[in-house]
Amino acid sequence: MNFGSPPTNEGSTLEKMLPKPKTGGDSTKAYVSDGGYKQYTLKEFKELNQTTANQKRGGLGPNIGSEEWQKRKEKLEKMQKFAANVNTYNVTKISVSNPEPKQKKSKVDEEREKARLARERALEFAKNVPKPKPKVSDDSDSDEEDSKPNYYERAANGDNIGSTAQNNVLSELEMQHQRYLDEIKRMKSG
Repeated sequence: MNFGSPPTNEGSTLEKMLPKPKTGGDSTKAYVSDGGYKQYTLKEFKELNQTTANQKRGGLGPNIGSEEWQKRKEKLEKMQKFAANVNTYNVTKISVSNPEPKQKKSKVDEEREKARLARERALEFAKNVPKPKPKVSDDSDSDEEDSKPNYYERAANGDNIGSTAQNNVLSELEMQHQRYLDEIKRMKSG
């Protein structure tokens, strides 16, 4: 400062202390360029309230020392201790059940193992499948049928097929019926 020169308005101490207004047309600025305070209009006040209504403002801090706070703190500590105990239990249980980690097998070994297991499963299944029972055939019955010519064969040979032929056919049918009844009895009993 020059004592002999006239005073200038380069910057008084009051202007240096006040915050400078930002340029950009913000309507919520309370300071005017000359350093004075500008009053808000009702419209500007409502706009300001709408923009700041959803913002979380500072609180009074935690309410340390109340009974409710003590209960919540004790409960949280119990939960943390329980979680730590469960974690250590699970770690020891896993280490006991799996003492050494398995080595990774190559793809060829895995395919061979799969094929071997598949074959074992197939053999086990084959053992458990019920096998069909073989039919019981009487050789004596088949011999009798082969040795006797039936009605049509006799007719083709020119045998006399009269009332005696009908009686023979009837007797053959009765014998066949009797054989079927005997087979049924054997099936039921055996």
